[in-house]
Amino acid sequence: REFYSPEYPTDLALKNRLPDLRRLLYWKPDIITGNTGKTSLTFYTSDLPGKYAIKVEGMNDKGFVGSSVMYIEVN
Repeated sequence: REFYSPEYPTDLALKNRLPDLRRLLYWKPDIITGNTGKTSLTFYTSDLPGKYAIKVEGMNDKGFVGSSVMYIEVN
């Protein structure tokens, strides 16, 4: 299965979209980072206002695991 993530390739598509009421905004189990352990991701937020947790969990090539949680506010 593939996780649904909306795309709005044109201004018209963005203008005519249905409200986005998802609570899980982004999920990707196979993100690969560079040598620095960093990468960049892009996703759309929900149209529901509130505080959202961004939870990142991962494992390096030696099997060490780590996680972090940060928050964003959608108004």
